Amino acid sequence: MPEDEWIAAVDSVYNQKLLNERELRESWGFVPPRTEKMLAKCDAEAQSGTESIARVRLRAAGYRVTPQAHIPGLGHVDLLVGDRFIFECDSETHHSSEEQLAEDARRDGVALQLGYIPRRYRLKRILNEWPSVLAEIRAFTSKDRHRRRGADPTPT
Repeated sequence: MPEDEWIAAVDSVYNQKLLNERELRESWGFVPPRTEKMLAKCDAEAQSGTESIARVRLRAAGYRVTPQAHIPGLGHVDLLVGDRFIFECDSETHHSSEEQLAEDARRDGVALQLGYIPRRYRLKRILNEWPSVLAEIRAFTSKDRHRRRGADPTPT
């Protein structure tokens, strides 16, 4: 199983409170070094497998990513890249009805008014077209538009 998918599966186990990290470790007994490294990348806050996969891939590309970031006046967003770039992972299930699309548009408008840059990515693009998704993000972040003015230039 690819690392990002494995992490997504463990994130799901944690998020649904089926097991916590201690219980998972106890059930395995010995944890090999490769698995230790993957466990360190898991996050119980992840709301979906797609979000987990995007987070792992963005971090592997060198970005600072905050999962389930809370933005005052907006609420939680799937992933915050840097200080301003909102990466939303939209599934067909939760983002296809007229009501859901209207709510997404409203939230994107609020995000823009608050100085954030929202971008929505569908599950299929994240899973099947990652190189083009990453190219879009790199084009956007190459001019540091994902950071607030005066922010530390070191982290991405």
